[in-house]
Amino acid sequence: MKKTINVAIGGCSFTIDEDAYKTLDEYLERFRDALDKSSSSTDVMDELEGRIADLLKARMRGGEVVDLAMAQQVVGQLGYPDGYRVEEDKGKKDEYHYSGTDGENPARKLFRD
Repeated sequence: MKKTINVAIGGCSFTIDEDAYKTLDEYLERFRDALDKSSSSTDVMDELEGRIADLLKARMRGGEVVDLAMAQQVVGQLGYPDGYRVEEDKGKKDEYHYSGTDGENPARKLFRD
């Protein structure tokens, strides 16, 4: 049996299992780190939590417990602020390097057939 936690997200109370809690907590921490420390960042975080609460309420039927799959769907729908994708981190890492002489990116050209 999984451990459940009662949390308030966006002013709404949810029962979340431990894995889903870790996923949402890491997601919110990544967002906090991406934002600057200005007063507008608290407003953005409040809006984000409200949106998460709305998405969770739409997926729940009655007194369900928010599980890991539901949390991953919400995070996948909202996306990360820096374009980070979970699949890229877990799977293969494609790295492309440009070894220019002066460190600049190469000039790109568009050709037409």
